[in-house]
Amino acid sequence: MNKSLSIIIPFWDDKETLENVIMSARQLVPLEIIVVVNEGTNETEKIEKKFGCKVIVKDKLLRNDVGRMLGAKEAKGDVLLFLDGDVLIPASNLKKFLQPILAGHADVVLNNLDKLFMTKQPLDSYMVWGQVLNEILDRTDLNIDSILSFPYALTKEVVQGIGYQSFANPILSHMRIIEQKWHISRGDLTDVIPLDKIRPYQYAAQGNKLSDAEKLNLSDHLEALAEWLQKRGVRGGFTDGGKRRDILEQLKKHKNFPYYRKGWGMKSSIYNGKQLSVIIPAQNEEMTIEKVIREARKIEPMEIIVVVNGSNDNTTTIASNLGATVIKYKEPLGHNVGRAIGALAATGDIILFMDADFAIPARDLHPFTQAVADGVDMALNDLDQYLPICFPFHNVAAFKYALNLICHRKDLGIGSLLTVPHAISRSCLESIGFETLVCPSLAQVKAVLQGYKVSCVHSVDVINLNRIRLDQHIGSYIGYTDGGKRQDIIEQIKKHKNFSLYQQQLVRKSSIYKGWGMKSSIYNGEQLSVVIPAQNHEKTIEKVIREARKVEPLEIIVVVNGSTDNTEKIAKQLGATVIVYKEALEHDVARAIGALEAKGDIIHFVDAALKGQTQPQAELRIMGDHLEAISYLIGQLSSGFHDG
Repeated sequence: MNKSLSIIIPFWDDKETLENVIMSARQLVPLEIIVVVNEGTNETEKIEKKFGCKVIVKDKLLRNDVGRMLGAKEAKGDVLLFLDGDVLIPASNLKKFLQPILAGHADVVLNNLDKLFMTKQPLDSYMVWGQVLNEILDRTDLNIDSILSFPYALTKEVVQGIGYQSFANPILSHMRIIEQKWHISRGDLTDVIPLDKIRPYQYAAQGNKLSDAEKLNLSDHLEALAEWLQKRGVRGGFTDGGKRRDILEQLKKHKNFPYYRKGWGMKSSIYNGKQLSVIIPAQNEEMTIEKVIREARKIEPMEIIVVVNGSNDNTTTIASNLGATVIKYKEPLGHNVGRAIGALAATGDIILFMDADFAIPARDLHPFTQAVADGVDMALNDLDQYLPICFPFHNVAAFKYALNLICHRKDLGIGSLLTVPHAISRSCLESIGFETLVCPSLAQVKAVLQGYKVSCVHSVDVINLNRIRLDQHIGSYIGYTDGGKRQDIIEQIKKHKNFSLYQQQLVRKSSIYKGWGMKSSIYNGEQLSVVIPAQNHEKTIEKVIREARKVEPLEIIVVVNGSTDNTEKIAKQLGATVIVYKEALEHDVARAIGALEAKGDIIHFVDAALKGQTQPQAELRIMGDHLEAISYLIGQLSSGFHDG
């Protein structure tokens, strides 16, 4: 059955381009072409007479998305194609773009912006929020694609399902499409990006101030997320990592710790008469806690409070011997609960937060405490130096930047209370509440909304200092003990009874295609290789590779063997190094070949069929923290952004 086509074109102000767009659209032989113009435009009658289009006149100057809504309401076709009146796309490209939906293989077709997403470039608020939204909606396969970007096409059934009114907010429309599980295809039309007309007064994305268009985009995201979170709770269904919030509630009623040993400190003379408390949560950190405390002593704290929880080593003894005040819980408290407890116990005017698993030199701690002494209320670590090396943008960094954007604090970049070190003033802490620190994102949002001075004051390279825990930061994959040091894995392979077979197979490969990766900054100076054996995995290989990209691999090696589908082609398109064998290999042989080819210091094995894979728990918890903060923000600022 042939499907009829309605083409909807909101018109902005470029008459010459509009005429060319209509002429291109007519080559698709549509049932109708609907052009939506603003009242007062003199082109209405000319367009109708010259092209035979149906013209809808908005009753006042409204945002472009309202034109989509009006057009969707009036459209009669089985398929609705939305174009931009300022962007000319050749009819041949549009025919290819529409093929999946006209053939009945898709309900929605989006523009594929992967080329843009994978390109190293300055931060862009639209791309960041596009990525964050699809992360929240559990559609990471879409990257930054949504119906925010022209062109896109939907069936009439989709329009009826999500409601034509939702087109006034493209983010809400996108969310409902995913929520209702319509089948989405992506057409490769990335060449339209440089053709789009940029209006600096609307779309300027540089500097620390938000443009009008950015504010409008953020308002749309808030409206859509309000609907999403209302159904799924303040954290959007994401884990909180087992945080013992119940203990904080008990402490609010009765400040009584199960174990408390008072330490010693000094009265400082360097903070304008103010005194410093240092908070250090710790769990099995006997190897590092001494050095951490000794560095903290150098910045004249009145007290160092170590909150030990879930430890079975000598952390408590070492901290006590070094004069720290120690609060101890036998059970693990969950992330950031120890910080909140330490903040409750603190008596200083300045509260500095550190981690126990790596020592930061005193020279890098003092700028945070001094900033608070000089009037800053929340002093954050400035990590913007790492942004140019992140492409595509890591999802945790994207959430940090997205939250600052939605608070109208673009100047903070990816500055966040999630990152140590940071310091808070006594007045700010008492206002936002110590218990709020259990969700650092929420604490930061409260401080911003209450008018406290929040600033990124100094840059400390905690990425290379921090200890990487593979189970939390990379996720759970099936492989050689979930992967490990390259040297250890190669030794295991050499000891295997089939080692000679592995060597023979390695030189018998049909071909090898060299892909691309990135030099990682998160593995303490070491580099990561991801190895993926694959055999007829065209349905899953894309998602597997995209997830692997998030952990900053030097290389992704796909060992394609015995495949008769498009696994090899897809892996190459996504930049993986691809080793091809025409014949099928034993699974352990394919893994060994990938490991022997790997160049990284760490090798991680991934199953191409998505078996046994989970998203890293740290990422899920952090995403939930940010949604908790956004939920609070929505409640406080339900009408805080203009809607155009």
